Amino acid sequence: MKNWLAGLLKGRRSNDLYAPCDHSWQVVSTVLSEGFLQTQCRLCGLYGSVLNPSEEEWSKAFEASSSPYDWLEPERVETPFATIGEWLDAARGSNQQ
Repeated sequence: MKNWLAGLLKGRRSNDLYAPCDHSWQVVSTVLSEGFLQTQCRLCGLYGSVLNPSEEEWSKAFEASSSPYDWLEPERVETPFATIGEWLDAARGSNQQ
């Protein structure tokens, strides 16, 4: 996990995992069971979702796992977390139960 985290912090202005990030989203996959696009911030690593993609967006996203591409509508990305630190806290909490 240290290498993964080091890679995420490499492009950030701050090493503080709770620092705000000007997210730069990329589409990285589709979630077939839910019908949404999975996005990830290339700056901090936070995951998000685009819940109602158009047919064209859905079709384009099928190759995203091998070739991620920029998502240019950040207002459509939803995530329950504001920072990668909050996401890591939630992941740690779910592992302890």
